[in-house]
Amino acid sequence: MLAISREIGLKFTLCYAHLGLARLACLQGHYAQSHSILKEALLLSQDMGADWAFAFVLETNACAAAGQGSHETAAALWGAAARLREMVGAPLPQAYADIYQPFEAAARNGMGEAAFTTAWQRARQFPSPGVLELAQGLT
Repeated sequence: MLAISREIGLKFTLCYAHLGLARLACLQGHYAQSHSILKEALLLSQDMGADWAFAFVLETNACAAAGQGSHETAAALWGAAARLREMVGAPLPQAYADIYQPFEAAARNGMGEAAFTTAWQRARQFPSPGVLELAQGLT
C-alpha cells in the first residue's frame, strides 16, 4: 500500500499509513522507531497543510516521548496538539484518546499532576513554529 500510494502521489493515504505504523511501533514499545516513522508523516502533514494530521503527529510523538520517560516533552506535545485541534475544530476521536490514555497516565504519574498540567498549559501558548521545532526534534 505504501509503495503504491507513494508511486501515484496519494499523500493523505501515505500520511495516515505512517501515523498508523508509528502508533503500532509505540504500542509495541519501539519508541525510537515510532519517532523515525513520524518523520515522513510530519513532512506530509505540512505539505498537505493538514492540521488534523499534524495534531496526530504531535500526539503520537507524545506517546513515544512518554514511553521513553520524557514526560515534560510528552505533556507539551499533547498540550500543543489539543490547542491545534481546538483551533481547527478537529476534536480527538475517542478511539485515539483510548490509545493515548495509558501513555498520558504514565507521563502524569512520572512528573506529577501539577507539573504535567503546567507543561500542558504552557505548550498551548506555543506559536506554531515552536511546536514544529519540538516535533522535529523528536523525529
